[in-house]
Amino acid sequence: MDRRCPPATLWLPLTAAVVLWPPMCIAEVVDGLLVVHGVVTLSDGSPAPRATVAATASFHEPRRVTNADDQGRYELRGVFGNGLRLHAASADRSEQTVRMIASPEIRLAAEDSVDLRLSPATEQRVQLTAQHGSTAGVLVMASGMGFETHGRTDASGAVTLNVPAEHAVNSIVAWSPDAGVGGSRSPDGAAVRQDALVTLHPVAEHVVRMVDEQGAPVAGVEVAASFKTKKHGWIVTGSVPQANLTSDAQGLVRFPWAPRDGLEYVDCDLVGADWMCYDVDHHTVSDGQTVVHVRRRNLGRPAVGRVHLPGDASPEGLMVAGTSGGPGRRFDIFYSRVEADGSFAYHAPVAMATGMTTVDREWGSEFWTGVVVPWHDADPEPVDLHAYPTIPAIVTVTAGKGRVPQANAWVDFSREVRFPYLQEGELTEPFAMASAWYQTDQDGQAQIPLGHGSNELRVVIDEWSSEKEITVEVDHRDGPINVKFHRP
Repeated sequence: MDRRCPPATLWLPLTAAVVLWPPMCIAEVVDGLLVVHGVVTLSDGSPAPRATVAATASFHEPRRVTNADDQGRYELRGVFGNGLRLHAASADRSEQTVRMIASPEIRLAAEDSVDLRLSPATEQRVQLTAQHGSTAGVLVMASGMGFETHGRTDASGAVTLNVPAEHAVNSIVAWSPDAGVGGSRSPDGAAVRQDALVTLHPVAEHVVRMVDEQGAPVAGVEVAASFKTKKHGWIVTGSVPQANLTSDAQGLVRFPWAPRDGLEYVDCDLVGADWMCYDVDHHTVSDGQTVVHVRRRNLGRPAVGRVHLPGDASPEGLMVAGTSGGPGRRFDIFYSRVEADGSFAYHAPVAMATGMTTVDREWGSEFWTGVVVPWHDADPEPVDLHAYPTIPAIVTVTAGKGRVPQANAWVDFSREVRFPYLQEGELTEPFAMASAWYQTDQDGQAQIPLGHGSNELRVVIDEWSSEKEITVEVDHRDGPINVKFHRP
């Protein structure tokens, strides 16, 4: 496997000692996708032949899965816009692990081997019940932060799934096109019961109607739908690819297995890059219908931007993140990886206010704002991002009277900018945003790359959270910024 590593070289210092410097790899982008590679080993340190390695899906990027070779070596390609969340399992799934890397860190991590060490898995047991019909052969999916695993129930409606021992299962979904759906989901991310009892609910058809800006039906849109009921909360069938359905010639997506009783909300994710959702009408949910307003992205002629770095620094592998907003209550999110020549390609929605910037540990940029594609069939506007070195913030999280360092606390980081935009003759002020998540290390610290202007930091531990705004001047030269959070 060619990792484009230069050969090792010899350095002869004045003392005449010979030092063999290890070769350094360069992050590689192929067809707009960052290449991540590594080795999977079992708990005893031996290679894990034919291990499964999966990167969880996010936004418009599908779940990516590969199998390691006989020496445990694997390779995955993706944009990994919302962070790299790898779930690895041995061939018999008896050993598993999860490794998560924040999105600004992925490029540098990909310059080296992203190795995965497995450990013994634990069991998640699920028993299904139903008022009517069989519970045998139902697809059950258990998931948590960075992983998902699935299986089918036996004749008694039971299934046992192996899951990573160090990460909590916080969502269980049971789905059958004939028997119906059920689920158990922890609203605060806490673990569900290891012996979970899930009920399949009585079903009734729910229709999702896809319409464009003129109200015309849109056919051929694949929809992943999840359902929220008053009594049982969320049933996240949108995470089950087998449950996805596609709109017909009338723009209708018919879900015959939707929960019948107490349905109050339907969440629809559009699969693929052809269309984006900019608004949803929920007021007719109780009548068995949800209306989704969609707008086509400028496919066929992707917009191309360029990132400029100072000196001879290579931009390859940098990530560009952007948001687009316009009419309606939803905005679009997109990510792209930069090629070796500094270019990046993406599909922008038509006639929507857009902002974008780089997201990387080493390089930030000012936001580009404007309308990339002003109307259908228009040529995309040129986008140039001029990068500058980020300013590191050392975030320290402590708790209690003894100010004990808090490991594995979540640190959410975001940058936001508002800009004027003329929408249908009215001056508005949409926003563009880029964000990333980190977790603190064993010392309760995380290093966050700040950009010029306002930076929002938010720390979350269980149900406690705290926020701080850090403003960085363009001429900042004072080194790292120390930011302290304390939970009483």
